[in-house]
Amino acid sequence: MNNTFNFNRFSLLFKKQFVEQRSTYFMSTAVLFGFLTVLLGFSTYANEGYVAAKVQFTFMVSVLMFAGIIFTSMVFSDLGDKKKAIPILTLPVSHLEKYLVAWLYSFPIYMLVYFICFYTVDGLTVYIGNMHVVHKNEVLSLFDQELKPYRVLPVFAVLHAIAFLGAIFFERLHLIKTAFATLIFVFGIFLLNQPLIKMIFKPEVRNAVPFDNVGVVDGDNVWYIDSTKDSIHIVSVLLVLLMVIFWTSAYFKLKEKEV
Repeated sequence: MNNTFNFNRFSLLFKKQFVEQRSTYFMSTAVLFGFLTVLLGFSTYANEGYVAAKVQFTFMVSVLMFAGIIFTSMVFSDLGDKKKAIPILTLPVSHLEKYLVAWLYSFPIYMLVYFICFYTVDGLTVYIGNMHVVHKNEVLSLFDQELKPYRVLPVFAVLHAIAFLGAIFFERLHLIKTAFATLIFVFGIFLLNQPLIKMIFKPEVRNAVPFDNVGVVDGDNVWYIDSTKDSIHIVSVLLVLLMVIFWTSAYFKLKEKEV
């Protein structure tokens, strides 16, 4: 039998996770459904039945990120309690199987459940709202050409990777410590960005935001240098690499875990 990954062993672990945590999962889904109902329902009611696409987009993104990060940060919370950690770490399954189960529940399955909840609530809200407005509402499309909600998915993937690593790296207060470490990292990038930009351009620069355009001061004029498509692609590749590094680091950190 393969000691790294065995499908039958993995499927049993997957089912075990669901059976043991199903009450938590169902309750969390109910809370998520209710929270979306309150947000979209109140917004529609306050606007006399009208719910703009931008409002739907704002609620979709904010709740996706907020709920997803909280859920992910709790995925390894039992490892912080020695009594609960002993049966988990001594379970006769590989670290890869434990890792994949946690990853599947916190990432693809979470997104599937979330979008089912969101579009169910959004569809009902739009249907009820259309009974009271002249200009009909439309359900937000994930592939809307103006708002492009699908662009949120890679961003969520990066945030998930950060929260996932933090969940296994810290034993207590996973969310708070992960958020604090992330803020320090981002703050460090902003601090280093300005002197690096000045070293490259020499003259005075403005709006030196990381991965954004740069304003070069030339006397009384300010010339803005916009990001090219190639630079945008480079940033995208770097984010993907960062995401993979965080996910991989989380796996090796799980392998180091001891009671």
